[in-house]
Amino acid sequence: MLGDALGPSGQDLGPVAVAFKHERAEVFIVPIRAGGATGERQATRFFELLAPGKGSYPPYLDQLVIGPERDAPERIRKIEAEVKRLREKISSARRVKQILYFTDRELEVEVVRFFTKELAVPARHVGGNIEDFWLVTDTGEDWCIGEVKGPGKENVQRPDIGALDAHRGEAGRPADFPALLVANTFHRRDTIDSRDESVHPNECRRAANDHIVVVRTLDLVRMKMLAVQGQRPQDELLAALREGGGWFEVNSDLQHRLHLK
Repeated sequence: MLGDALGPSGQDLGPVAVAFKHERAEVFIVPIRAGGATGERQATRFFELLAPGKGSYPPYLDQLVIGPERDAPERIRKIEAEVKRLREKISSARRVKQILYFTDRELEVEVVRFFTKELAVPARHVGGNIEDFWLVTDTGEDWCIGEVKGPGKENVQRPDIGALDAHRGEAGRPADFPALLVANTFHRRDTIDSRDESVHPNECRRAANDHIVVVRTLDLVRMKMLAVQGQRPQDELLAALREGGGWFEVNSDLQHRLHLK
């Protein structure tokens, strides 16, 4: 397009060529030596040199199918759909494992979500400084008191067990009422092997005596791994809660047992 333009100081630049490049939102204004048809030819030649591309690919040309491209669009759609499914699987798996690094109230909420959504064990969160959650029946009745600990560099400690025992009494429940202590042990360590440290036999014995079941977040994630395989180790955990106490372990081989000492 030809036109006239003024320079930065207001001076008349004379005939100029103006071009717009839509895809990149660029505008070119170039002075030329002549107007009229001669100027048009000068401008056309200049912009051919400046932007040698001949424009966007017209979609209608896809009506001409060359052999190698015949199946390509459908294959691309299938591959993109598969990539989307795989990304969703990775996202879902990472959500299961977030219980291994959450702390404080975020961990409390996640423990309730994990039991409810991942293990199909109904639970409800409780705000405050005493119990953190309850396992509930299908009709909403509280049947197990629960607390969450995120000891960072530490393992389960005797005071953690004692605190849950005391809070159970403060809630008006008897000493043999089911109680669950969920501990995110050693969450500051940076390998699974280094985090997979057994609960000390003394704490197992104390938990068994106090009718409290201890479970690590790592044990819970491994329960989910078994659940994905069609097993229900959580049923044994619930039975242990109703019958006694100790540490309910799921080891790296996905074998599970209740430690009384």
